[in-house]
Amino acid sequence: MIAVAEKVCLTCDETKPLEAFHRFVHAPDGRQARCGPCRNSGRRVATRERKRKKLLSLATRATKYCRWCNLEKPVSDFYKHASPKPNTDPLDSWCNPCRKEERRAREYGMAPGTYEALLEKQNGVCAICHQKPPKGLAVDHDHATGEVRGLLCQKCNVGLGHFGDDSDRLVAALIYLERTPC
Repeated sequence: MIAVAEKVCLTCDETKPLEAFHRFVHAPDGRQARCGPCRNSGRRVATRERKRKKLLSLATRATKYCRWCNLEKPVSDFYKHASPKPNTDPLDSWCNPCRKEERRAREYGMAPGTYEALLEKQNGVCAICHQKPPKGLAVDHDHATGEVRGLLCQKCNVGLGHFGDDSDRLVAALIYLERTPC
């Protein structure tokens, strides 16, 4: 058998030495049909096209799978990253409700469903002013023990924070408000 030292590339139609072709055991001559540079450029183009199609499909989809609750949810339920890495999904892998539940568990030690139970117990209103806020209720907790006390609106939560959770200061503020004519 005569050893062939050159081969014609299927893509560029150039005659090149066999070393320019990657090995392929299933071919009769043991080499790929396209030379290395043509094969690599084809892969780059295919990879670029595959990434472009993936990003296009990510941008036009209506739902996304949440990795925390294992449910398919609308894209609007997912946080969008401010500056996503190139060629990656710009949406968070957990939906917003799951992200909030995970944060409550991490920061306050609340078991799943505890927030909803407190919300139902308080009839969906702030534990102090009994108003239903437009943005939802914040978890109020004792900073010394970490124990959750209830759910408060933004104004009441910030007000308690400004008084340093000190009941004496709150009583003094109440006395001041009641004795000062408006």
